[in-house]
Amino acid sequence: MLEDAKATRIVNAIKRLMSNGEMARLSKMHGITNDGLCVHGSESFAGWHRIYLLDLEDKMQAADKALGNDGCIAVPYWDTSRITLADQVLPQMLREYFMDEPDAAVRAFYNAECMRTVGLTCAAAEEANSFGNGCTLLTASGKGMPCTPDDTTIAANIQDSQIPTRITNMMTLTSHEELGGGGGFSVEQPHNQVHVDVGWPMSTFTHSPFHMAFFFHHCNVDRLYEAWLAAHPTAQAAVPAATLNAPYAPFTTGMHGTVKGTPYQYALKDVWSTTALGYQYDSIHTTAPPEKTGESQLLASKAATKGADSKLEVVFKAVDFTKLSSVNIEVGIVPTSREGDLSIASVAHKTYLQRRAIYESLPNAVYCGHLGIFSEVGKGVTEDLEIDCSAAAAKFSDFSALKVVVLCVTEGAEQTVAACPAAIPTPSLVPYSLKGSHFKKYAGHSHAH
Repeated sequence: MLEDAKATRIVNAIKRLMSNGEMARLSKMHGITNDGLCVHGSESFAGWHRIYLLDLEDKMQAADKALGNDGCIAVPYWDTSRITLADQVLPQMLREYFMDEPDAAVRAFYNAECMRTVGLTCAAAEEANSFGNGCTLLTASGKGMPCTPDDTTIAANIQDSQIPTRITNMMTLTSHEELGGGGGFSVEQPHNQVHVDVGWPMSTFTHSPFHMAFFFHHCNVDRLYEAWLAAHPTAQAAVPAATLNAPYAPFTTGMHGTVKGTPYQYALKDVWSTTALGYQYDSIHTTAPPEKTGESQLLASKAATKGADSKLEVVFKAVDFTKLSSVNIEVGIVPTSREGDLSIASVAHKTYLQRRAIYESLPNAVYCGHLGIFSEVGKGVTEDLEIDCSAAAAKFSDFSALKVVVLCVTEGAEQTVAACPAAIPTPSLVPYSLKGSHFKKYAGHSHAH
C-alpha cells in the first residue's frame, strides 16, 4: 500500500499529464492511432509494454518535479493475485480520482474518433447505443467510466478467472518464447483476463489506456514478467538475435538508466533488466495465500485424492484471435445427459453475480470459471487456451460422462450472453500430468496487424 503523501503526489502528477496532453498522447498510442505499434501475441509483448510504462513514468516524474517535488515517484502496480487489499479490490485511488470525464485534449480526440467510426458525436453515439457497447468515456453526468463494475463484481470476476493458477502456470515455463506472449501459460494470459474482468473500456484494445487501471494493471504484469526473468537468468541466450534487436516503435529516445538518451529505438535487449532501466520492484512475489477457505478449496482437496500429479483442463485448441473482439467465455461442466441444465436461456439478461449464483445452484452442473479473450479483429495470433476444471469436476466420479458447456459474454453497458462465435472452437476435456509438457502457442501462424 502506498503512503498517503506518495499517493497524493502520484495523483497530482497524473492529473498534470491529463491537463498538458501527455496522457492523451500515451492513451492514443496503444490502440486507436497505433498502426500496429502495440505488441500482442508475440515474444515482445512484455518488453514493448515495459517501455510503454517507462514512457508514462518518465513523464510522471517530470510532472512531480514541476510541482515542486523531487520526482521520486513511480507507476503503482495493482496485484490482482491478491483479490482484496485493505478492503479494496480495484485500488481506491482509481475510483476516487480517475473516474471523472477526461481532460479537454482527450475529449477533443475522443469526439473526433466517434465521428470517424460511427459518424456521430460521442453524446449522440452514446444515446444511440452505437459506440463502445453503450459505454463512452464522456457522459453528461461527469462520470467517464460508467461501466467499471463495483468491487464485489470485480472480486468475483478475478476469483473465477483463476489468476493465481495462471501465474503459477506461467512460472513453470522454461523458455522466453513461451513466456513472452501469446497462448498457453504465457504472461499475456493473466493480463488478458484482468482486462476483460474490469469491462469497458479496459476490455478493448483501442480504448483501454484511457482508463488509469490499464497502467496499474500493466505495471503488475511487468512485475510478473520480472519475477520470471529473475528465476531464469540465462534465458536471454536462447532468444534469437532478430527478436532481441527488433525495434519497439515509437520509442525512439532512451528515457531511463544505462540507455538514457541513446539515439535508437528500444528493443528487447534494452529492456531485459529493470536495473539497467533504473527501477526495481519492492517485491516480485507472484502468489498469495488463499484469503478464505471455501467450496473451491474443499473441491481442490477432493481433486487431490484423484491424483496429486494430475489435472483436468478444458482446452480450446487454435482459437483464432484475428477474428475476435474481446469476450469472456464462461465454462461449466454437466453430465452429458443434463446438458440443458446450463443454457443461454437460463442466464440471459443476468449480471455476472446473478449468473454465478445460478451456476452454483444447479445440482447437475459445476462452474469452472471463465476465460477472458482480450482481442480486436485483425490482431493477434492463433492460440491454444485452457481453464483448470480440476476442483469443479471433483464433484463427479466419472469424468468420461461429462460435457463442457461454454457461454460467451460481451462486455458493455448491457452484458450479452450468447453462443460463442465460430473462431472459438468446441473445447475438449483433457486430463494431463503436471509432470508433462504444457500447452504452447499454436504453430504456423505469425503476428498479424
